Amino acid sequence: MDEFEIGEFTYRAGKMDAMTQFQVTRKLAPVLASFKDVDNDTGDFIPVAEAIAKLDDAVVEYVIACCLAVVSRKQLNGAGWAAIWDGRAKRPMFEDIDMSIMLNIVRRVLQGNIGSFSSALR
Repeated sequence: MDEFEIGEFTYRAGKMDAMTQFQVTRKLAPVLASFKDVDNDTGDFIPVAEAIAKLDDAVVEYVIACCLAVVSRKQLNGAGWAAIWDGRAKRPMFEDIDMSIMLNIVRRVLQGNIGSFSSALR
């Protein structure tokens, strides 16, 4: 389990099962391939942004849902850990998880689950 902090909260990212890892990697293949066109000298990530923009909404929602489904958040009141994703409602369980936090969490989960397969996430 990978623990990390974002703001005042500690999150714990678990592992996706192998089939989910495969499906997420397959769906992200165009984005992962776009990293070869990144100019590391200038920090130009436009090719990656363009590849992400071309992904179908259903693909993006699938990847985000798979990532958030394996994450829990440490409760401030000492009540343990709580899942952060409501699969039925297809939304975060906590109102304070905005787009920026969500994308940070997704990045951490992808690093831990498909990062060894794709050096683009490093």
